[in-house]
Amino acid sequence: MSSSFSILTRHQIIGALVLIGVIIGFFVGLHFLPHPTDADDKPIADTTLHQQAQVSKKQHFDSIGKAKKHYYDSLHIVRRDSLHQVYEQFWDSIHQADSLWWDSIRQERKSLRPIKKDTVLNLNTADTTELKWIVGIGSSTARRIVHYREQLGGFVSVHQLQDDEMYKDAYGHAIKDSYRVPDSVLNHFVIGTEEIRKININHATKKQLLNHPYLHYPLAQKLYELHRNQHIKGIEDLRDIEGMTDDVLDKIAPYLCY
Repeated sequence: MSSSFSILTRHQIIGALVLIGVIIGFFVGLHFLPHPTDADDKPIADTTLHQQAQVSKKQHFDSIGKAKKHYYDSLHIVRRDSLHQVYEQFWDSIHQADSLWWDSIRQERKSLRPIKKDTVLNLNTADTTELKWIVGIGSSTARRIVHYREQLGGFVSVHQLQDDEMYKDAYGHAIKDSYRVPDSVLNHFVIGTEEIRKININHATKKQLLNHPYLHYPLAQKLYELHRNQHIKGIEDLRDIEGMTDDVLDKIAPYLCY
């Protein structure tokens, strides 16, 4: 009876040992397993820090780029505004200087003009300053009148101020859109005939004849050849020259002597 209660069967003993081993192994395994926070939190934390570093680096460079763009934009605006301001100041000074210059010219002209409106000048002795006293004669016209007077040898008529020859260049071509002296100007001049410079046709050089406005080259050449071959006694000796018209003869006659 005692043997049946004190001794376990072989299979029971083996089963108990296996159960105990399993229990012990379970708890030992639980002890050595890594804690979930230790296994997962560290990579997650490392990944988050890396991403944060990348984000902060990108934000840093973005802020630098924005700062550079803002700097260059402001610099461009400053340069553009300063150049525009300098440009405006430059042209304002030019316009101001031009206005002052013209005001001084107008004032000078007013001071030079005589008070009397019925000014009369000797056309053969008046200089460019005096010629500009007459309303309708400016600086260029005054210079042209004096130059033409020197070519002619003096004016014999106030109507010569309207000669076509007066408004030609050195090559004999008409000056385009040239200002012509109006009839109203002619009343302000008288002619002093004592100042007329005449050409002695029997002793004239070819250059003297060519320089006269009324004698073109072929006619001057024939006049020169004529007086070399014969003594010219008067205006009638010139009528037979080829190319000599009555109009040219009437215009050149006051400037010739024999």
